[in-house]
Amino acid sequence: MRTLLLFRGAPGVGKSTYIEKNGLKPYTLCADDIRLLCQSPVLSVNGNTEITMNNDRIVWKTLFTLLEVRMRRGEFTVIDATNSRTSEMKQYKKLFKLDDVDLEIEDEAVRAVARKALERKTGARGLRSIMEELLTPLMFRVPTDYTIEKVVITEETVEKNEEPKFEIDSERKPVKIKIGLQKKRGRRDTA
Repeated sequence: MRTLLLFRGAPGVGKSTYIEKNGLKPYTLCADDIRLLCQSPVLSVNGNTEITMNNDRIVWKTLFTLLEVRMRRGEFTVIDATNSRTSEMKQYKKLFKLDDVDLEIEDEAVRAVARKALERKTGARGLRSIMEELLTPLMFRVPTDYTIEKVVITEETVEKNEEPKFEIDSERKPVKIKIGLQKKRGRRDTA
């Protein structure tokens, strides 16, 4: 089960505070944390210390490598993507393409999941279980219906148990997978 919550926005809008307040820090990959591993904060012209983006090539490569490992394991993951660029966001979408289906979780749905977890007083584990409740039926439905191109989780999906929105392409064909046996290599004896 792959569950990814993505927090993206300008610095100082409250992403990291929200993540910490709701017990999500242990599940979070943060570009700024990786930036600080690469280089200490620098003194800006106005006298404040700032996190530099000089090493962003290494930072994003590291973040996506870690994310890929977690997603392969099916782990619940939160991304705090301060100062991220659109090109990096495309890589997240590619992770969901592993199943050849786009998964979109609307902002209102993310907030609804967080509210539900707070109501249950379950913290980050509650977030994961709520996401599993939402996505488990889809894990069985999507692979058997090759016409589904996109699944959109909405606020109503979370709060009212309504079906997610599906984008369907009736012209879409199933993927044919050929499975072949590898020929055994003969042992070569050396003289």
